[in-house]
Amino acid sequence: GEEITANVLNDLPDTYVVLHDVAMPGSRANLDHVVVGPTGVFTVETKHYGANVDIQRGVARSRGRSLDGVVRQAERQATAVTAIVGVEVTPLVVVHGAQVSVSPKRATPVVDGVMFCSTRRLVARITERPTVLAPDVVDRVADSVAARLRQR
Repeated sequence: GEEITANVLNDLPDTYVVLHDVAMPGSRANLDHVVVGPTGVFTVETKHYGANVDIQRGVARSRGRSLDGVVRQAERQATAVTAIVGVEVTPLVVVHGAQVSVSPKRATPVVDGVMFCSTRRLVARITERPTVLAPDVVDRVADSVAARLRQR
């Protein structure tokens, strides 16, 4: 799944920097991917589900089981990177093997600030956001992430 996500992230415009398999600060865990670009900084957690992820009333579920653990994991990752780079980091969970549905239909697939999307929507979910970082800031933040978080 992480390799699929990495290949999809390769489709981001050249104005984005992507780091793969980054050591989580203060932990033996890893960050699947960190993306830095004009639309912000993102931690990307890859998950594979055999059933759709349904988001209703601020809760994500797959086959009726709560995905609160995944939401908390994504939040912790984003918080750790925020502390290092000094800009807000958006946590994103990309779902392989299933679709992400929200109710009501026009709602945003977000739970407690964690964005969810399917593999095919990943690039759009990142690039369709408003521009918040100037090119020099993108470079500075990407350099900071690369220097302070080692890739495995």
